[in-house]
Amino acid sequence: MRRFGLTILVFGFTMLSFTAWAQTPLSFVAINPCRVFDTRLPNGPFGGPSITGGTTRTFNPEASTTCAIPSTADAYAFNVTVVPTGNYLGYLTVWPSSLQRPVVSTLNSFDGRIKADAVIVGSGVGGGVSFYATDTTDVVVDITGYFVSPNVAGGLVFVPLVPCNMVDTTQPKGPLAGPSLTGFTARSFPVSTSSCVTGLPAEAYSLNITAIPKTTLGYLTVWNSDFTQPVVSTLNAPTGAVTSNAALIVAASGSISAFPSDAMDLMIDVNGVFVDPHSMSGLSLYTMVPCRALDTRTVGAGKPVVGVANVDIVGSGCVASAPQAYVTNATVVPTTTLAFLDLFDPSLGVPAVETLHALDAAVTSNMSIVTGNCGWFGCTGNPDGSVDYDASSPTAVIVDVNAYFDFSTLRITNTSLPAAIDTIPYTVQLNGQGGVPPYAWTQTGLPTGLTLSKTTGVISGTTTAAPGSYPVVVTLTDSAMTAVVDTFTLNVSPLTALSIPSLTLPGGQVGVLYDQCVYANGGVPPYSWAVSSGSLPAGVTLTTNTSATFPCGDTNGAAEIKGTPTLAGTNSFSLQVSDSQTSPATATSPFTVKIVP
Repeated sequence: MRRFGLTILVFGFTMLSFTAWAQTPLSFVAINPCRVFDTRLPNGPFGGPSITGGTTRTFNPEASTTCAIPSTADAYAFNVTVVPTGNYLGYLTVWPSSLQRPVVSTLNSFDGRIKADAVIVGSGVGGGVSFYATDTTDVVVDITGYFVSPNVAGGLVFVPLVPCNMVDTTQPKGPLAGPSLTGFTARSFPVSTSSCVTGLPAEAYSLNITAIPKTTLGYLTVWNSDFTQPVVSTLNAPTGAVTSNAALIVAASGSISAFPSDAMDLMIDVNGVFVDPHSMSGLSLYTMVPCRALDTRTVGAGKPVVGVANVDIVGSGCVASAPQAYVTNATVVPTTTLAFLDLFDPSLGVPAVETLHALDAAVTSNMSIVTGNCGWFGCTGNPDGSVDYDASSPTAVIVDVNAYFDFSTLRITNTSLPAAIDTIPYTVQLNGQGGVPPYAWTQTGLPTGLTLSKTTGVISGTTTAAPGSYPVVVTLTDSAMTAVVDTFTLNVSPLTALSIPSLTLPGGQVGVLYDQCVYANGGVPPYSWAVSSGSLPAGVTLTTNTSATFPCGDTNGAAEIKGTPTLAGTNSFSLQVSDSQTSPATATSPFTVKIVP
């Protein structure tokens, strides 16, 4: 595995709806990189002024006179560069205009350096994209392509690949290897000859580009060799740090050029290609409200993490069901030198390439397209659609999801219906994907008192039906009159008293991770938990865990008691659970945990 060592010279949590922002499957149109927005220029719709700290600025790429972006574009592939006017930028957030600003970050510059990060973002009403900065900064936006509906000619579909290294100039001299790049000198690499993409009819590449500066690096520009060098930048490394950034690049005749402002080594990894759907099957893009799937600073005691761990993206609520691949933005907040962070499909194992590097221990971000359902590769090892990360040294890890790739066929993404309780109001959102929206919903078999909205897909009402299991047949029809049918089982039960089953918690040990779950029954899920009296062991916290996966595995909401104890002793406390009725019912139970040295 390729690793770097020292010898080489917004946070918060919000549960957002997983309903897709645009449920239409989108295809990619790659273009030669083009500068579409630069606030360093004179004031104008695509120029100045700078974005003042604490404010938002919106622009519409489709109105650009320098980059030919059609009004049919529903999402954009950007490279966003910040040029802070001071010595600090807390974070910059990019999202579809006309939506509420999500609790995510695109990039950070805590020391005020120039930094770039790729982003795939849906277009808002009228094609707009919004930018929010915590501190005053200039913003430069280059566009490398856009996404359109399937009925627009020229669109490409995505074919994920096991991440693979195509170019490495630190290796002995060769067409895809050494020598190092010289400042202000372009070099072309015949990447189509790489074994990573042999036999694939690639028309665009999804790349991760890493610069290893000899000293400092003002900028690096990467583009397809068939075109004239564009006035854009792919990444910047003004402090000389090893820097990675994702890029979607036109394939054309198969060669990619790189032009650095200063001497450097270059590595180019590929994680997928875009192809003509008539030549090969692939995946379509689905945009969504950007969503935070993981922030390790809010998990347990919030201590830095190291090594391999799982990110349950479906369990986070960001998506309704497991797609084939995610468009993620990974951010690290290291406590020391970080050689690498990998983000990868756990079914495929740790790859031989890395997502990002922070050898200078700076807060660092990078976009990554990563498969989260190895069904694309013909395996069944990851049906839950999660991803793994591997951190080389202690750091906080934040993973935001901006979009996802999946098949374009029409389908209902819900896999089950939550149980209904007699006399208690019931609301469930059914979600469709693919085909040609808008959709029409119909059903047969819902218990008395429940109805399905034909236009919104919401099941709602209050049932008084007899307890039991009811088969519900749901039909989803798109505007092209294609229909799919799914059958669900809806269980109806009487309202029972909320309770916490008797449980004896095991003991723990100082310095050893403690992780136990407490469950509730009855009432109206989902549940929330609190410590009502006493105190947990020092270093241990209580959270409500609604993930369907390990360790609690209860989407109704279990109490997870987790952390690394710091003091020996016996702790007695009571937990209180509250349900979701308008006037919540509560139940309380005492517990004792003994921590030994």
